[in-house]
Amino acid sequence: MTKKFLVYFLLVCLLSCFSVVRAQRVSAELDKDKILIGGQVTLQVKLEDFNPRLFTLQSWFNIPDTGNHIEVVRRGKIDTVLVGGYITYIQKLVITSFDSGSWKLPLLAVNVFRQGESKSTELKAPWLNLDVLTVDVSAMKEYHPVKGIVEIKILNNVWLIGVLAIMSLVSGYILWWFIRVRKRARKMAHLSRLRKRGRSPLYRATQQFTALKKAVPIPYDQIKEFYTQVDDICRIYLSEMFLEQTMQCTSEEIMVLVRKYITDEEAVEEFRVMLVMCDSVKFAKYLPSAAADDQLEFIEVAAQILQRINKLSRSRTKTKSKKKKKDADKVD
Repeated sequence: MTKKFLVYFLLVCLLSCFSVVRAQRVSAELDKDKILIGGQVTLQVKLEDFNPRLFTLQSWFNIPDTGNHIEVVRRGKIDTVLVGGYITYIQKLVITSFDSGSWKLPLLAVNVFRQGESKSTELKAPWLNLDVLTVDVSAMKEYHPVKGIVEIKILNNVWLIGVLAIMSLVSGYILWWFIRVRKRARKMAHLSRLRKRGRSPLYRATQQFTALKKAVPIPYDQIKEFYTQVDDICRIYLSEMFLEQTMQCTSEEIMVLVRKYITDEEAVEEFRVMLVMCDSVKFAKYLPSAAADDQLEFIEVAAQILQRINKLSRSRTKTKSKKKKKDADKVD
């Protein structure tokens, strides 16, 4: 009797344990098993009748983002429903595929761990298939019929190209001439206003030389600045007198400008010697005397050279004006 009772008790315990494990069910289902390429379908996975007092959920359904031609578009959160001490877990996923064919979804399973045991139990869901169909375009009409390649004839009109090129050159020259004349006219108007006020370029240079004389004697350590000021006064005079930019020119470029307007070789040579003297001191090639008499003499020589250049330039201008007047009278 005791032996039979023991066997019966063990059999009941085994059946109860088996029933507890089997009571937990997993399922997976698709809301549709056929889609077009790129279409979307909802996959629902579920774990039902989970007893948290006896089991621990070790791992949830492992569904990769991409696998076996299936891609996961969106994962929903895992919802839990507690009824009578048992929990139901539900999760919804949106999946798609861009490859036509019949594809089997990856293995869907969860692992549960029974308290007091060292090995987990894997609960598997049934296998699911998804059919991905292509779009039938055989009955569709062409949106736009494909036309043949149209040849385009390229016409090389040499006359037209030549005329356009000549017009471009003429227009560019006219624009350059207009800008140059207008700029020179503005300078001439400014110079005329200065002369009307008794402030000709020579007058302004003379005033600057007079102010420089008052600073004599120049200390030895300021000799370089002294010769630089004389050089600047001469450059400003030439710029205002001949309406040319001279402040950034080299001494050779200034001499080319002077020979353009002054034909007297003696006056040109005197001016060149003065520029060479200023450059030699500015670039530390020569150290002149710091005596006050020498400084005053150099200022006086520079002033006389500018006066001579001014006289020759005005004489040249008057001669050209008379010549133009005679030519006009001959034409009349």
